[in-house]
Amino acid sequence: MTMTNTDAQQQAIRTAHERYGDRWWPDLDPVLEDTELAEAYVRFAQVAAARGALSPKVRELVLLAVNASTTTLHEPSINRHIREALHHGASREEIVEVFEVVSVLGIHSAHTGLPVLLEILTEEGLIEPGALDERRTAIKEDYVARRGMWGEALEAMLVLDPELVEAYLNFSSIPWERGALSPALKELLYVAIDCSVTHLYDHGTAAHMQRALAAGATKEEIAGVLALISTLGVHSLTAGFRALNEIDG
Repeated sequence: MTMTNTDAQQQAIRTAHERYGDRWWPDLDPVLEDTELAEAYVRFAQVAAARGALSPKVRELVLLAVNASTTTLHEPSINRHIREALHHGASREEIVEVFEVVSVLGIHSAHTGLPVLLEILTEEGLIEPGALDERRTAIKEDYVARRGMWGEALEAMLVLDPELVEAYLNFSSIPWERGALSPALKELLYVAIDCSVTHLYDHGTAAHMQRALAAGATKEEIAGVLALISTLGVHSLTAGFRALNEIDG
């Protein structure tokens, strides 16, 4: 069967997409009806994927993290990037650790809200500032020893809810104490989920960029992560074209 010009264009787009080791994603098929749009997207994705600082496996783990993040939870992409990560040599333990790393994102509700509450309570005279008691001091020391970090927000959380901080420490430390992924890669995953368009958490982005550099990540790797997660908007195309074709096919 002879391909039409449109068929040939669509096949060329698929081939271009696969040139950088990224197998064609069937969810993109409906987008191919607009070859100009599909070609432009593929070029955009290629630029992001062509950053040589990130291996194909790491790219897939980053994309898995940002799609499995609680602020995204795009199940088709979670499935896709699990398959692609396995294809590029990731182990089950590494993939599970990605989930462990990104599952902590919900703490940002307390990380943002409790400092605000503490400030209001202090202004209203409902709480007196003072030194940490023995229990809170022990939790803080344990946190710094196990996670190597502390900050004003955690201090406020500790003042108001030491039990939450202690429980979060135990939960968030699990991937750090197992170690399927390198510390630098874990920090890159935090950068990805904090700077994702669905979250854009400036404080966490900056903190984890600094920690990524301290753990040995390069500026090129961090920039590569930011380029990769900038392609997340493609979900608007895949979901939109699919819905349009179901309604007006």
